[in-house]
Amino acid sequence: MLGWQTLAIIAGVFIIGLIIGRGFGARGGSAPSAPLAAPRLATRAPVAAESGPYQVNLRSAGRNKIAVIKALRELTGLGLKETKDMADGAPGIVLSGRARASAEQAVELLRNAGADAEVV
Repeated sequence: MLGWQTLAIIAGVFIIGLIIGRGFGARGGSAPSAPLAAPRLATRAPVAAESGPYQVNLRSAGRNKIAVIKALRELTGLGLKETKDMADGAPGIVLSGRARASAEQAVELLRNAGADAEVV
C-alpha cells in the first residue's frame, strides 16, 4: 500500500502537469509551446523559396584542423574518425541536399573554425 507521502507526490505531479497542460494521458503539444512555433515558421518561410539541393564543399581544412573537425562533427553528427577523414580528404563535399540558408550557416561555421569552404 502506498504511503501518504507517495500519494502527495503523485498528486502534486498531476496538478503541475495540469497547470502546464500535460496531464496524465495528454497528447500533442500544449498551448504554451504554440507561440514558440509561430516565429520559427515565420523565419523559415523565406528560406523555402530558396530551398534546393545545395552542397557544402570543404576546399581546405586550414591550419586549425582540430577546430574544423569539431565543426564538422557538429554539422554532420558523425564520429571523430569520419570527420577527421573528411578534413584530411579535402577538397570534397561534406554536406549535401541542404537549403541555401542552412548551407550558408554551415559554411560560416566552418570558416569561423578556420576552414576554406563554399556553397555549391
